[in-house]
Amino acid sequence: MHNLSVTACSFKFRKKKKKRIDVIQNLNDSFIYKEGSNIEKIFSSAEDIFIDFFETFNDYKNDSEDKKLFSCSLDKNDIGETKYFNYILATVRSGSYGFPSKIIDSDTKEEIMQTTNKQAPVKDFYVLVIIPKDNNTIKVVKGLLFFQNIGQYGVKTITTKYLSNYFSKNFNLTTICGNIAPSIFVEKLFKNSAIRDLILVKNLVSDDEADKKGYGKETRTLSKLKWSESLITKLKKFASGSCYTYEFEGIQYDQTKLYADFGGRFRTIDLHNIERLSVIEAIPDEYLLADGTVKKQELLEYFKNLAQEYIDTMCLGD
Repeated sequence: MHNLSVTACSFKFRKKKKKRIDVIQNLNDSFIYKEGSNIEKIFSSAEDIFIDFFETFNDYKNDSEDKKLFSCSLDKNDIGETKYFNYILATVRSGSYGFPSKIIDSDTKEEIMQTTNKQAPVKDFYVLVIIPKDNNTIKVVKGLLFFQNIGQYGVKTITTKYLSNYFSKNFNLTTICGNIAPSIFVEKLFKNSAIRDLILVKNLVSDDEADKKGYGKETRTLSKLKWSESLITKLKKFASGSCYTYEFEGIQYDQTKLYADFGGRFRTIDLHNIERLSVIEAIPDEYLLADGTVKKQELLEYFKNLAQEYIDTMCLGD
């Protein structure tokens, strides 16, 4: 078990205007690269500016503030399209420095080498950019980003940081990242048996006027539940916002949470704030080789199928 997972988010671009009028950029329209008052280059779509980004950051950049290294690589064979979207699969390399460490062989338990506080152990992560195609009724303004994670390690934060800075400086765009279809994601958690506990919270109010605190919380954690269809249906109804309290065994609870396994990362999901949920899905071990590397083409197909699932439920227009 290598605990691979994918973090998914949406993105869109807002044009910076002096009059503070929000204009969201259509992803399949042209983008203008500007330097000063001169137009340097016109890119035909968002796909081209992402390609330009990955090629620009081919060499390592030193993020001295966060003490991390960052670089990208792109194989033109990993740029393609389906009937419904264009995609780019890039490799992002990143690692942290700032402290010395030792490299120990896990079999022999012998020290192989020591690293200094200036050296960073770098890992490779796949990042997929999805740009849906326009159709007769929709001019697309929203795309998807998939970030591969390895256990607790990932590159979403540092990649979106560099993306935002690059698009702001060169295209006068504000990059807005958001969540995607969290209700669909929760439904998949039930289907994949990833939920470990149901956590119920009841707000308590004291009847004693002399009690200055006057309130508290009662938390109940239920493990090894039998996830019946009726229980799942009730939880989905609560998550949809159609009811404000959740009843279990005749008791009304004010908060309902799920404790779930996301590819080795355990997280608590508050069904009352599901729209704020960051989507992280486990990647099956079948996409791994014996040496721990990822089967790239198989992972790409997995990502493409996953992207289509979310696109089918998303509002892609403005």
